[in-house]
Amino acid sequence: MKRNKFEITIFIIFWIIRVFSVGLLIFGLVGYFGNGTSFPKTRYMNFITESISLILLTIVPGLISMLWKVRIPAFLVFLYLLFFLGSVFFGGVLNFYAKISWWDDLLHSFSGLLLTSIGYTIINSANSNLDGNHKLSPGFIAFFSFCFAMCCQGIWEIFEYTSDTILHTNMQRY
Repeated sequence: MKRNKFEITIFIIFWIIRVFSVGLLIFGLVGYFGNGTSFPKTRYMNFITESISLILLTIVPGLISMLWKVRIPAFLVFLYLLFFLGSVFFGGVLNFYAKISWWDDLLHSFSGLLLTSIGYTIINSANSNLDGNHKLSPGFIAFFSFCFAMCCQGIWEIFEYTSDTILHTNMQRY
């Protein structure tokens, strides 16, 4: 499959983010287990968990495409990339959550729209593979897209709560 310049750019950006995340992980590990005095221990633990989650989440679009044989549009992957840069890098590392009061609300709204679009892409791809007698109704497609977004949001909130409880981080920013 031939890739256009936009898809190649996104691929390169994903690798840059992975390399940056590994550097952030090393910084967090050295600061947490070493003599890191620039930040409190919980901030180093945030660096560790956020870098690991960012590395794993850069794999998700390719994994979805491979497992479910779905082609996710490059622009949607680009929006996904922007969201995770906004949440992990700008929000966590540069501390936008504390500096900009509406940053968390913006990201929650954006992620809801993004996850609904990803759910729509998945179910629409499955729908296009069905024969004419078994097409899914538009109402079901909308319902699935909404439920997909809510499920992903719920899983993320559980991850944040678990991380805050077990690792004593502050991912929920309370």
